[in-house]
Amino acid sequence: MRPPGQAARWQWDPRVTAWRCDAMYYRALVADEQNKDVVDTAAEYLVSPGLVWRHTYRLYAHQVDALNAWMQARRGCIVLPTGTGKTLVAMEIMQRLNLPALIVVPTRDLMHQWAERLEIGFGCTCGMLGDRLRSIRPVMVTTYESACLHMKEIGNKYPFVIWDECHHLPGPMRGDSARMAIAPFRLGLTATPVDGVRRTEETEQLIGSVVYRIGIKDLAGDVLAPYKIVLKSVKLSDLEAQRYTSLGQSLKAYFGNVTSGIAEAQWKRLCHDAATNPAARVALKAARARKRILDFAEAKFQALEEIFRRHLASGVIVFVNSNVVAMEVSRRFWIPCLLSHCGRAERRDIREGFASGAYKAFVANRVANEGLDIPSAKVAVILGGRSSRRDAEQRLGRFLRQ
Repeated sequence: MRPPGQAARWQWDPRVTAWRCDAMYYRALVADEQNKDVVDTAAEYLVSPGLVWRHTYRLYAHQVDALNAWMQARRGCIVLPTGTGKTLVAMEIMQRLNLPALIVVPTRDLMHQWAERLEIGFGCTCGMLGDRLRSIRPVMVTTYESACLHMKEIGNKYPFVIWDECHHLPGPMRGDSARMAIAPFRLGLTATPVDGVRRTEETEQLIGSVVYRIGIKDLAGDVLAPYKIVLKSVKLSDLEAQRYTSLGQSLKAYFGNVTSGIAEAQWKRLCHDAATNPAARVALKAARARKRILDFAEAKFQALEEIFRRHLASGVIVFVNSNVVAMEVSRRFWIPCLLSHCGRAERRDIREGFASGAYKAFVANRVANEGLDIPSAKVAVILGGRSSRRDAEQRLGRFLRQ
């Protein structure tokens, strides 16, 4: 017999001869069965952390509006530009609920940053799960990857879960960190919400709909520092242009027509066909060679050198889209290189060295898009041109704090 209530949520599991449903439906199931004879042994919540502010913070008007909007629904996503105090809003909600809370973040740097802010703000000892750390406490921070692996063990211990940078959540793996948690109270934080109907619907199912949203332009000059975006175009050298055009002929022979780039569907098809089709292998090599020409165009490095000459005293961050380009910039200009595989000590040294002025510049790949707050920087360079709108907004917010 199928369980009562929202029947569509249940699936029969022949392995254990029982009905199952995702843990995220716990709140709805309890509401469905509240007047029935049901034995509930799911929740094993940790002891309330007893959070009390150690500092007096003044919330901006947009933070108060976001706080009130979420408290009314008790679930959902808050969309605020990077640098406008999403973390502080979340901490205020934590203090008001005063429940065991789990914070899920995309990077190890952000995990340590959250733990530090929580310990300073509340004076509590914060647990961490990830980066070779395992400390289960009423307030705990973990990474998306660690949450996916361990939510089956900790998913019934926290009634409140926060997903920072929640645009990373939709998907068959990372989404498990929400599906396997029974938490009735759910908060998503992001500056760049997901695109597309399917991903939006999945986020609403896992966390809730957007309850508050405001953009960068609405806060620039007040909450955020005023800024100016300068676009600088460069040209390929004659030799680079000839090589680029020649490689394009190989792609044109395979696809029929190629202009500036390969669409995602074409790229997937090309990678698939290259395993068995010699012509596809030639086209794939040509596509990668063309990309390398664009990534390593000499005019880009000349333009970057001129920017360093003019603005190095102000502190410069260089954003790139691959490790190999980051290492080339680091080698050419003798500046630190922040990559995803850098150890904790190296990451800390780069951040603190830049903040103190010991390093006048550093280069980073996409690992610096999130979880890296550097208000001391005055100039940021995106060396590329193929970055997405989400990358651009995340990078812009890294240094716009007043």
